[in-house]
Amino acid sequence: MIEVQQGGRWKFTHVQHLETMSLLCYPLGNEHVLSVYLTGTAVLSGEEQLGVVELNAELLTTINLLVGGDSQ
Repeated sequence: MIEVQQGGRWKFTHVQHLETMSLLCYPLGNEHVLSVYLTGTAVLSGEEQLGVVELNAELLTTINLLVGGDSQ
């Protein structure tokens, strides 16, 4: 999460147990990071990860604005 906060770019991390768990970390301004857990049967490809971010871009932008991401 610190890497995402400092770099200002979203990142996926994956863990495989009985199910595959992916963690999307999305920077919100300079002080916050939004973490979203996704579970499924396989690791998302790079293209699928980008698709998740693009499909949710409006939601992520709105959350960023709500926590003051644009004011810094």
